[in-house]
Amino acid sequence: VPEVLPGKEGVEDVHDYREQQDVFYGSARMLVVGCRYYTGQLHIGEYAVLVREPSNPYDTNAVRVDNLVSLQVGHLKRIFAAALAPILDDRSF
Repeated sequence: VPEVLPGKEGVEDVHDYREQQDVFYGSARMLVVGCRYYTGQLHIGEYAVLVREPSNPYDTNAVRVDNLVSLQVGHLKRIFAAALAPILDDRSF
């Protein structure tokens, strides 16, 4: 169940970031793809940090999935990323 947080670029300690910037928009079950290429692990029911990657060469809607110790787990499946990208890009919240 990913926790949707605004981008965390430049954050050294995700735990400090979460305490200061915690924003919970809701929860959803989504497929994380490409896990075999990354060292991070995520278990069913765990929170994740979602980070937009608009400059990703494969998908301009890409959303990276990091675990809570800032290790990349993979990316959201393309169909979920396309739905969430506009929400994550909207800084008016």
